[in-house]
Amino acid sequence: MEAVSILDMDTEGEGFRLKCDVFEEIFENVQDLPVAIISVAGPFRRGKSFLLNVLLQYLMENQVQLLKSQKWHKNGDKKIPNVFHSRGGSERNTVGIHITNKPFMLETSDKKKVAVFLMDTQGMFDTKTGAKDCSTIFALSTLLSSVQIYNLTAQIQENDLQQLEVFTSYARYAAEKKQHANASSPPFQGLIFLIRNWEMTDFDNGIKGGKKYLKTVTEVQLEENRMVRQNLKTSFSQVSCSLMPHPGKTVALRKAKDDSAIDIDKEFLETADGLAKQLFKRENVLVKKLNGITITGEGLIDLAIEYTKILSSGEMPKVINLLKIQAENNTRKAATEAGNVYKKHLDSVLNGKYMEENELQLKHNKEKETAMQTYRGFKTPPNKEFQEHEKALELEIQQMFEKAKENNSQLEVRFSFKPTTLITQM
Repeated sequence: MEAVSILDMDTEGEGFRLKCDVFEEIFENVQDLPVAIISVAGPFRRGKSFLLNVLLQYLMENQVQLLKSQKWHKNGDKKIPNVFHSRGGSERNTVGIHITNKPFMLETSDKKKVAVFLMDTQGMFDTKTGAKDCSTIFALSTLLSSVQIYNLTAQIQENDLQQLEVFTSYARYAAEKKQHANASSPPFQGLIFLIRNWEMTDFDNGIKGGKKYLKTVTEVQLEENRMVRQNLKTSFSQVSCSLMPHPGKTVALRKAKDDSAIDIDKEFLETADGLAKQLFKRENVLVKKLNGITITGEGLIDLAIEYTKILSSGEMPKVINLLKIQAENNTRKAATEAGNVYKKHLDSVLNGKYMEENELQLKHNKEKETAMQTYRGFKTPPNKEFQEHEKALELEIQQMFEKAKENNSQLEVRFSFKPTTLITQM
């Protein structure tokens, strides 16, 4: 087995093309079988290739049945294969996208066969790759994979989420261009935040600690930060996190091509074992789907050809334009949410009961101010679109108030004709 490149990258870093013959050769042998693609993406020189080699070792020893005598990672003499070329140093390693040329045949919980492939991507933000190619590579790996592992170091920072949102928006734009996305469900499947070199003691290593940590990251108060998280939730159907400790100095300083399990810290291997089980156990295998339809090897070939055409064409927006589009969408969402806040609060106050006009006016003023503060709390650089949405929001709120006054007047008429009211008036 080897990892092969599926993209021809322009030497000047300004474009790419799919190696159709290579891609077709990989998937033609499983053209009628469902596929699962596990991709790893993230900043360069953060151990993505090494991680994939560790996962690959798990699959090599567990694809038929779990070892009964000894766990795969406790065999100290066992060599970790260097299928995905991994080495120390500061220079980038993977260029473009690489994928295993042969599948691991696993079974799902309903005992159906699935062909599993591992995918490695060029690290983002190196000195030789522009924003467009970074976005394109991440987008293509997201479009083709069933699980995207977002490989980060130490913790999840706000800029990590913002960059992920931009790259995901790029992928979503391509999916919408091919009419492979709809408003009713997320266009992509699994997203795992993998936090490498985890050292904080308030959360345990692995999936359980990652779940608790991710909860603290997603629970924010600032409107602009919350919107980023909301966009990610509407992009991926499953979002999780795993906290992984450092593999050890021997691995970090290695010069040899192959690592032995004995060279890797025990805690790292234990956490890697948990991650592998999350990905590859029968009940967890995530088969590639598109709009609920299972994708076979043949279908993935078609998707790869379609997506690379759109990503390499002039139809994709520049990343800076995409940022503007995303900011516009976020501003629109903030205005919509602020309008909903006003309506919800005013409806709860009225609750089908008549209210004196001056009292209603006071309630309106209060709830309008609350809604406008909600909108203005979404901090964005002053721009024409923000001001336009603000004016539109004020108009929408006024229209809702006029409707509320009309309904309140009708309640006043009904109230005036109640028998108890007439007796009081007499």
